[in-house]
Formats: sequence, C-alpha cells, structure tokens
Amino acid sequence: MAVARRLNLQQSQLCAALDIYSRVGGFPAALRDYVTTGSVSYATIGAMWAMIANEIRQAELDPTAALKLIDRVGRSLGSPLSWSAAAAAMDVASHHTAQSYVKALAESFALLIIHYWDVQGSFEPRKQRKVYFIDPLFADVYSAAASGVRTAPADGILEGCVPTFLLSPRPCSSPDCRNEPSAG
Repeated sequence: MAVARRLNLQQSQLCAALDIYSRVGGFPAALRDYVTTGSVSYATIGAMWAMIANEIRQAELDPTAALKLIDRVGRSLGSPLSWSAAAAAMDVASHHTAQSYVKALAESFALLIIHYWDVQGSFEPRKQRKVYFIDPLFADVYSAAASGVRTAPADGILEGCVPTFLLSPRPCSSPDCRNEPSAG
C-alpha cells in the first residue's frame, strides 16, 4: 500500500517521464539531444538507422525493404502483424522474405516479436504476432528518412513500452538473483 500511495503522489512526474520516453527513447545520443535542445536531431536518428542498415546489409538484405517494414510496423503498432501484410508493404514477393526481415531487425535489437500465447501455457508460432519497436525512437526512423512525419500512433508506442519493459533484465540486489528477465 505504501508503494502504491507513493507512486500515486508522484503520478504527474511519472506521466511526464513516460511521455518523454515515448518520444525520445533511451539511446544515450537521443537523450543528450533532448537535454540539450528539447528534441532528438535528425542526425541522431540517421546515425541510429545507419547502424541498423549496416546490420541489414551484413545479413545480405535490402535496407530499403527494411525501412518500409519499419514504417509498416509503426503504422500497425498494437495490432497483430501478418507476414503477408508486411511483404506487401515491403514490395517483396514472399511472406517468408518479410519474416526473415522481421527476424533480422529483431536480432539487430530494433524490433521485439511477441507471439500469441495460448491459455494452456504455450505459444502459437503460426498465429499472427505483434511486433514492437525495442526503443520508441525507432518509430521516427522512417519519417526521418522519408516524409518527416511520425506515423506510429502514440498509444501503440506506449503499448510497446510494456512488453519491452517486462522482458528486459532487471538489476537485483539479492545474492541469488541471476539478472534474468522478469516474468511480470
């Protein structure tokens, strides 16, 4: 009760911090930009995309198709993503190709894939899945490269913060803590 009461008293500060995080993310360069100028520079977003594009090239995939996929993920945050819809958005022929791009971006720590979890306690890999950005700033990658307007809905960005937080390792002060991802 004491923790809940303390958090309730700090609600406005917590909401403000979450709002900033959903716009800026957690990359050090983005945070530096925000502290210095009040926003994240296109140069920082471009540098972030350059790192990911380089990893995509190393996987022998096309960065342009990956950028289109990032746009599609941004527009569908909070909704299941079918491999076929991703393939159509990317202008690639096969849903298998789209799946390989999503996996490559997940391995590059740009995307988080959440599979359908059935009530019996197992996941269903064949069912549609939700795909989120690991960091909210990835929502700005496509707009910085193309139109200049963020296409990801704010509620989808916020929804994506929850699984990213729940699945990230936590520091632990207990001697038997092994810094494993939290179970919620």
